[in-house]
Amino acid sequence: MPLMPNQLPDDIAELKQLLIAKDAALVAKDAELVAARNGLVITQLTIEKLKAQLAKLRREKFGPSSERIERAIAQLELALEEAETAKAEAVASEPQGPEPEAPNTDTPPAEDAKREKALSEAAARLKAAQTQYQAEVEKSKGGSNEKPGSTTKQ
Repeated sequence: MPLMPNQLPDDIAELKQLLIAKDAALVAKDAELVAARNGLVITQLTIEKLKAQLAKLRREKFGPSSERIERAIAQLELALEEAETAKAEAVASEPQGPEPEAPNTDTPPAEDAKREKALSEAAARLKAAQTQYQAEVEKSKGGSNEKPGSTTKQ
């Protein structure tokens, strides 16, 4: 809540202390905002990476290991959906305009903790899906070095 001129102390030392406190609160809010924006950027990059992986898997879907690829696609789609949900929640909980300063800045809001937890869970599922996908790709490459239907001349 902004201070009115009649609420300001007349003592210079008190004014300096008030200014320092307001500046510290502003710096804390700026850091919180930067962290939230970085989280959104990371989430957006994760979403783009998942979309690219899904597109690649869909192109490879009709090969000899299509069942394994279909499972990997399903897992990546789930991870993509969770990442997009986490991003939407983060965007929805982001303040739309200047927010009044909270008197207690010692603890982060519960929304930040929820957002951080959702992002970390989505990242863990993404990592697991990527690991499984890479293992499936290695399995499919290990069986044959030639493309189906190709012939070699001797």
